[in-house]
Amino acid sequence: MKKNILLIYTFLSVSLLCSQDQVLDLGVDGKDLTDINFEDSVLVIKASEGGGAYSKEKNIEIKYINLPEQKILYTLNSEKDKRILYHNQDGKIVISATDGFVGYGSNKDEIFIDSDGSEIGAVKDFNYDDIEWLPGTRKTFFIKSNLISVGPKKKGYKITQKNKGDEPAEWLLYKLNNSSLQESTIPVKLPPVTGKEEDVGYMLMDVTDTGFYVQSKTFSPTEAKDDEYDSQNVILKKYDFEGKLVDEIPFKIQIDKNKYRFAKADLPQGTYQKSGNRSFIAMPTSASTGSVAIDEKSKSYYLMSVLFGKEGNEGTFLRVEKYNFSGEKQWEQTHKFVDKVVGRSALETRISPIITNDKIYFFPKDYTFKSSKQNEVFAFDVATSAVEAQKKYNVLKGSLKRTEVWHSFAYGSIVEGELSDNLLLDTETLIGFRINNGVKEYLESLNPEDEIYFNSHIGRDGTIYMLEADYKSQKYKLLSF
Repeated sequence: MKKNILLIYTFLSVSLLCSQDQVLDLGVDGKDLTDINFEDSVLVIKASEGGGAYSKEKNIEIKYINLPEQKILYTLNSEKDKRILYHNQDGKIVISATDGFVGYGSNKDEIFIDSDGSEIGAVKDFNYDDIEWLPGTRKTFFIKSNLISVGPKKKGYKITQKNKGDEPAEWLLYKLNNSSLQESTIPVKLPPVTGKEEDVGYMLMDVTDTGFYVQSKTFSPTEAKDDEYDSQNVILKKYDFEGKLVDEIPFKIQIDKNKYRFAKADLPQGTYQKSGNRSFIAMPTSASTGSVAIDEKSKSYYLMSVLFGKEGNEGTFLRVEKYNFSGEKQWEQTHKFVDKVVGRSALETRISPIITNDKIYFFPKDYTFKSSKQNEVFAFDVATSAVEAQKKYNVLKGSLKRTEVWHSFAYGSIVEGELSDNLLLDTETLIGFRINNGVKEYLESLNPEDEIYFNSHIGRDGTIYMLEADYKSQKYKLLSF
């Protein structure tokens, strides 16, 4: 009997080891990990010793890691306090060096680091405040050729103002060449938006290596109340980095208003905020929602909208429509992810897609209560639109923990009833736990005495990279599944 138990234990241990691999030794054990930056095929981290509100960090290391090649491209060492600002996929990063005091009034220099880790110059003196920040939108993008900042001119622009049909929107495009460090600022005039738009005329949707995309919307009928809308027109415009319009793609979302009504939701733009005891999403869209995710790698657009079911069709639905770059519709899929209407107007629902070669993943999280309930991970097959819905999370509890350095913290969700309360998972780890047996088996095997945080990134090929951080013992692992 003991022999059989030993064989079973050995089999389970071997199965678990085969399901996950430690990518490489990060070489930062014994330090405080204060920055973790996953993006596409890159991980950039910062580790240091000491630090605090009035003392500088010591023995700082910034590491640039190529995930598919599973190697550290270079390591920067410094006694001067530094913060990672931006990084791209070609091995370049921008860091901010301070005088050791990280609060207001600190002296800062923004420095370009080349793909071999050598310094190639400092960021020039552009006033980023000249460009208005749009809720939920990154203000600055660091792409292959340029550092880009683009958005409305701050002067006279209000996110809540009604866009007048006879007035163009005035934007600024700032670019700084990554190699020559030559900078330029280009005014961009976006044509007037006609029709009813209650909050904002244009929304910045994405900046890629080939240009930037803005979106506008009108609704039909234009004078209807929210429940009476049966369609909305979404227009996506692409501009190059000279500020010239190079493409314009119109979309139309048509719904059966006897079965559905449009909802407010974050998809994917919008920021989660708290004001006193009230939580809300600062929305750049009006009562009807529609948002386009741009996938240049597969030359596809994903048009998304959140719908509430009407009587006899209760629930909250996500509708996704896929188009190719010629504007031809490939498929349409509607999935009910909650059996009720979420909140009064779904302001607490956040939806952001994760696009891979085979599937597009969604994980709407209900922030209505401190403990999120009935959260569902689901995916659409990018070729066929087939839905794969996973077992729902019954309760997720958020936890925030400050690290030894005062200005850094870690956040994660506790999966109540399924995992140890000392395991705290970020959003992509929560997705990985549902879609990948290796991630599931590994997390279920852990029962630590102290809190461990997990930050994950789902790569384009479906590989899940997971950084495991034990801040108390200052030990870290980078795993792949």
